Amino acid sequence: MTFSELVQRVAELGLDFRVLSDRGEVIVPFRTEQYASEPSLTSDGAEHRTMIVVIKLQDDGRLLRIFAPELYSLEDARFPEAGLKALLAVNWRVRIASFAMDETDGEVRLITDLPIEDGSLTASQIQRLIQSIAWTADELHPVIQRAFAEGEIDFASVEARMQARLKSSNAAHRRRSRSANPKSLPDSTPSAPNSENPAGNTKNSTDPTIANALGGSKPPKRSKRELAKPDPRERRELADLMKAAGGVEGLRKLLEDRGM
Repeated sequence: MTFSELVQRVAELGLDFRVLSDRGEVIVPFRTEQYASEPSLTSDGAEHRTMIVVIKLQDDGRLLRIFAPELYSLEDARFPEAGLKALLAVNWRVRIASFAMDETDGEVRLITDLPIEDGSLTASQIQRLIQSIAWTADELHPVIQRAFAEGEIDFASVEARMQARLKSSNAAHRRRSRSANPKSLPDSTPSAPNSENPAGNTKNSTDPTIANALGGSKPPKRSKRELAKPDPRERRELADLMKAAGGVEGLRKLLEDRGM
């Protein structure tokens, strides 16, 4: 791919961007909700925060690199070891992009590389990659920032937020399904065998309401303190779902496809 072709693909996305021809880079700013960058001003004078995403070609146009530079610096970190552990934990959860550090100056950036070789790239492929970079960095910023500043690594708040979004998405999806087909029967499609359902029984067989109606024991009541604590099983299921969906960004796309 040539640099002019790359600029054309980015232009097809309708995003605001700047072209640095002398450096062979396309700069795309993204507004952030959680990532604390330097504040910027809109045309009407309103203040907002942005993240810079850089798109460039390497290896004579055979490799596309997209990254968010200077997200963090080890030189400014109070607990660099905890921060690095948090970055590795994020890399484990994210499939498309990964954090990397420049050992010469301590810069931490989020990077994704895509080999082009003798193929071609579409605008939608580039959009998926740059959204993955921006959304992942913004969504997981509170965890990383806390690790660098306080030495604590805790994904509970991020997982709880994603769990809430997923539950809301599932509820909305069910409402749309019922409105589209109000007389549909409950789903009895056999589910895939797993550790909790080795026989691959139907989904309804694991429904607590149906189990109670068939004479099964009621689940034990949980105190308010226990209900306030994150459910370890739900956290594992969410982590597995994130990985199956393609990481954090894949889960975002799943929610987006459902209109959330």
